Amino acid sequence: MLSYFEVSSPADENPEKQQLPIKEKISKNELKRQLKAQLKTEKLAT
Repeated sequence: MLSYFEVSSPADENPEKQQLPIKEKISKNELKRQLKAQLKTEKLAT
């Protein structure tokens, strides 16, 4: 989860940037990437 917060924190520091949809795109891509990584590790574990 840390990487998600790292992505969103810079925009939180700049309120005018917070409204950009790019931030949401980055967060969604980051979450997708984390889910894929999680699935990979689960497959390796089993």
